[in-house]
Amino acid sequence: MRKIESEMQAAIVERRDWSKSNTSVTIDSEGNTDVRLHNNLIATISNNGDVKLSSCGWKTHTTKSRLNAILDCFFHNP
Repeated sequence: MRKIESEMQAAIVERRDWSKSNTSVTIDSEGNTDVRLHNNLIATISNNGDVKLSSCGWKTHTTKSRLNAILDCFFHNP
């Protein structure tokens, strides 16, 4: 896994805003988490735990890698 994805995962798990290069994590006032890649919304994690993923039509290795890293937060991290 890339370092940027590890940092993204930490921001998601810790529920904090974070940005680096082409990827960002933001937490809104209601506690929902948005993950963006090149300013495209690729994931929303609601404050109740629902996860919505989208490639936004980009079938690239980077998009797939980011989406897999997001899923890894919920299925492999303790």
